[in-house]
Amino acid sequence: ALANWAAIAIENARLYTTLSARELETERALRRAETSADLARTVGGETDVGRVLDLTVKRARALVEARTVLLMLRRSGRLTVVAQAGRVGPEVEDLTIPTEDAVFEAAMQERVAQHLEPGSVPSEARLRERLGAEAALVVPLLFRGRALGTLVAFDREAGGDFDEEDLRLLQAFAATAAIAVATAQSVAAERLQQQVEVAEDERRRWAQELHDGALQSLA
Repeated sequence: ALANWAAIAIENARLYTTLSARELETERALRRAETSADLARTVGGETDVGRVLDLTVKRARALVEARTVLLMLRRSGRLTVVAQAGRVGPEVEDLTIPTEDAVFEAAMQERVAQHLEPGSVPSEARLRERLGAEAALVVPLLFRGRALGTLVAFDREAGGDFDEEDLRLLQAFAATAAIAVATAQSVAAERLQQQVEVAEDERRRWAQELHDGALQSLA
């Protein structure tokens, strides 16, 4: 009788553990979905590139509870820090890194997120050392098959290393962030083109008026 009761108790404990694990997985999946939806709602009506970049790093930092988050975009064969959140000093201002850096090349070219654990070999850029960090997550911003740049998170705010769930959360977030950044850049390019066209139309109008008016009078 005791053995039967023990068997029932053990089976119940196993079922509870399984249900708890599934509940945790479900909560994490919902958290990823809510984060992506939250970012989409926040930047959905935002077309200013600077504002989108600022929102992205702040939301990414809150998502994985990082001490510092940097957003780097590809420009002329290098990665340039364009937005930052958290405890960041002047050591990263106007910082550029070659895309050939081993860690960032893996993220950009091979499109594979990198988890730099405490004690792991530093990248050539030595970003962790610059910021006095031990751990880092380097996640590519992928849009239509190409990498626009990377999100880099350094150290947990509460201490300890990032786990695989943090990496998955940041990857899911980066997918939505890449769309937001690319859209804002596209809008900015269209606005610039429109401004150029307006300026060109104005130049032609003035040229025509000078030709038909002042130059004719002078003649």
